[in-house]
Amino acid sequence: MSDKMSINRYGELEILQNEIRYSYSVTQSKIVDQQEAETLYKDVMSRVLQSNGYVVADRIEMVNDRVVFFFKVQGLKGYSHLRSIPFEKQLLYFKSLVHIVKQEIEVVLHPLNFLVDVKEEMVKTYMVEIEKIPIHQKKDKVEALRELVLIAMTNRTSILGKPEKADFFDQRDHVIAFAEDLLRCKEIEEIERALEAHVPVVEEPVERKVVIPLPSLKFWKTWQMPFRRKERSHAEEQETRWPTFFSSRKQQVLLGTLVCSIGLNVFFVQKNVQPVMAANQEQKAVQSEITQVKEEKENVQKEKEKYEKEVKELVAQLKIAISENKKLSEQIQQGGQPK
Repeated sequence: MSDKMSINRYGELEILQNEIRYSYSVTQSKIVDQQEAETLYKDVMSRVLQSNGYVVADRIEMVNDRVVFFFKVQGLKGYSHLRSIPFEKQLLYFKSLVHIVKQEIEVVLHPLNFLVDVKEEMVKTYMVEIEKIPIHQKKDKVEALRELVLIAMTNRTSILGKPEKADFFDQRDHVIAFAEDLLRCKEIEEIERALEAHVPVVEEPVERKVVIPLPSLKFWKTWQMPFRRKERSHAEEQETRWPTFFSSRKQQVLLGTLVCSIGLNVFFVQKNVQPVMAANQEQKAVQSEITQVKEEKENVQKEKEKYEKEVKELVAQLKIAISENKKLSEQIQQGGQPK
């Protein structure tokens, strides 16, 4: 039998490896049967069909004196996983968190009611208010948002005041500046603006093409200039090497052929270089994909280890909570009902 944790006054939470069970007292809710529970739940969830921010119950059952909601959470992580994500990416998750809290549907504003979807890069919730199962002790939404965001950014489990810089996992100046902006927010819209102001602008890399230019006409004129100067300076010496070389029509044709050959050679070199460069780029892309696959495999293994660790931590927390509840029950039995 797994450990259970009290939540939402008359509710209980049971966290398993790939499933979460949220149950509520039938006596307090006055729900007649399973059909009524399903009808009430569908009425609420039909209002958020276009949103991906909600984990919908897989099934609802009446077990003893409790109505139990079963949620499949395979691939999702606990809210504390946000602490291992870089600040720049955390902002995306915080934006989805704000979107959930802004909705008319009330949710339990507790870290245990929020899960992290790494693939979709967003936060999701599952415990919602329905008719006959209200949310007790509702918090101010702005205050709750501030607390949830700061819990993800710091080593604190609750926010009772302004966190110290040493409490933050990332202590860079712009991270601390965001936290200070957050604490000054009085409305949800102000929190949204603070998030937008700190979202980094990612520039797309510009593809650069390597082009080997053909020699210009100016190049050929410059290349031939020394010969022309030599010819002019020694025009009187017809028997010398360069004037004799250019004096023959046949030799001039040979020189022109040589120049054309050089130009064609440069042209075809350019044509051949581009396919070779493209092939090299393809090879690099394949190698990069292989490396990426290896890294993803390692990341999956690491995420699996982290998930197992988180489950163990949650189980330990549940045991502590149950122990405290038992002690409190014993104190109440000995001293009477607290006022």
